[in-house]
Amino acid sequence: MNRKSLASRLIAALGLASGASAMAAPSTAQVEGMVAPSQAPAAWVAYAETVAETVSTWLETDDQPATAARAYIGAREASPDEPLIVKIWINPEGRLSRLDISSQKDAAATPLMREALIGRILTNAPPPEMRQPLHISLD
Repeated sequence: MNRKSLASRLIAALGLASGASAMAAPSTAQVEGMVAPSQAPAAWVAYAETVAETVSTWLETDDQPATAARAYIGAREASPDEPLIVKIWINPEGRLSRLDISSQKDAAATPLMREALIGRILTNAPPPEMRQPLHISLD
């Protein structure tokens, strides 16, 4: 997993998707409150891409929580039947305040990802009125 591949797999709650993830993103009709990429403000798109890059960097560190999270992701990649989607909420100060995993099948990843990411602070706070959570595909 590298920064560029993770960032290209960003799926924001706004309906943002780029690269291969566009195919995995739920349609706007499927998820109430999502905004189509073409309708999302540019600031939201740029912020979501920055979050994906930063999360990738954090998961590439050599600390134990990031290493455990990467091990789970790596083992899971052997048989990817659906992407591992991490939902992230960011408080007004830019701190990751909540994290959930979309699939019950991946419930074991939740504590690993929370330990690796919750409480971390982003360089910038989310843009005003940006919809959350952000969804990031880690496969």
